[in-house]
Amino acid sequence: MSDKSPRVPEVQTGLRSAKTEPLSGTYNLFGAKDWSGQMCAVTIDQPIPGFVTAEQWRFIRTLEPTGSLPGGFDLGAASESMRLRGYYLFNLPADALPRSGRFAPFQVPTSEQITLHARTILARIHLKMLGTSLG
Repeated sequence: MSDKSPRVPEVQTGLRSAKTEPLSGTYNLFGAKDWSGQMCAVTIDQPIPGFVTAEQWRFIRTLEPTGSLPGGFDLGAASESMRLRGYYLFNLPADALPRSGRFAPFQVPTSEQITLHARTILARIHLKMLGTSLG
């Protein structure tokens, strides 16, 4: 049975353990369909940016706080970018790009993942309307 999950290069485990801070929150990771290595990470409590469209981007996978990170993902830059913009753009290193010029077939989010994302966004909107905020 073949694995149809995407082949996103991972940071080596030793490098991950050397970091002082874990990934804060869960991110959805999107990759440009032109195979350029351009990536967009969005925490699940933020709306997906308008430029991330089905025509130009594909869902790659969910990044969990305890999981490994794709090459090129910088924790400090991600945190700052999320604070300022609500998303984090980065590029996979050139040596991490697929040799065939294509990623393996992308992982389609499950209905549970989509439902969780939608509920989180709706709760955030509701709290903003009430004049409070999360975290």
